[in-house]
Amino acid sequence: MTPASIGQTLARLRAEKKRAFLPFLVAGHPSYEESMRLALAVADHADVLELGLPFSDPIADGKTIQKASSLAIKRGMDTETYFGFVSEFTRKTRGQVPVLCMTYYNLVHRLGVHAFTGRAAASGVSGLIVVDLPLEESTALQRACALNGLDLVLLVSPSTPPARARKIAEASRGFVYLVSSVGVTGAKKKVSRQALRLIRRVKKTCKGKPLCVGFGVSNAGQAATLARAGADGVIVGSALIDKVGEKNFSASLARVRALAASISGGLKHV
Repeated sequence: MTPASIGQTLARLRAEKKRAFLPFLVAGHPSYEESMRLALAVADHADVLELGLPFSDPIADGKTIQKASSLAIKRGMDTETYFGFVSEFTRKTRGQVPVLCMTYYNLVHRLGVHAFTGRAAASGVSGLIVVDLPLEESTALQRACALNGLDLVLLVSPSTPPARARKIAEASRGFVYLVSSVGVTGAKKKVSRQALRLIRRVKKTCKGKPLCVGFGVSNAGQAATLARAGADGVIVGSALIDKVGEKNFSASLARVRALAASISGGLKHV
């Protein structure tokens, strides 16, 4: 089963004048089985699922995702288990929701770029985000991703100079990930002017490549604001994971599903 392409999915939505919803979850949190139920629940509303491969030192993540990653690792999530998880998810969703693997370079390097990208593609992963890999060091991974049909998504932040942002956008495949604010992930109360300026600035330099905004988005209103500013898609992670409590998983599942439905529905009316 060949999963859907991230780039093709974003291009189709753009042609249809629709915005993409990309929920983020940590694979294996709070457990393998419960994580699968969460992934399948948000898949009903997702255009792309960003699925975190847990790492022990997630420097770009705030306390919510750090805690989720730590728990997932303690409960047995590792690289091979992750690929098995993606295979199961892809089979259950019939490859209709592309999976974007978010991780850190240590895990890629440990397995080797060719082995990692090969295993990722075979499992059903459609693309990678390696948040601590700078553009200048990404050539080998770019080539390995291209050989295995994976989109390597690169990031632009508010502190990225325009000339560098242009180079990143040219090298990025699938879409350009816009980091809405300086700092780590975590739900925020409102969309910053900085994020809106970033969208407008990069839109002028990315030559039509889709832009998806993440870091801090927590509700349908914020997602709609970013979409109206020009974002082609919105990534929501911490706000969803915050809905997962330590007890009564059924209630947690319902809260996550409701938030995903709200954000997805809100984007459809922008």
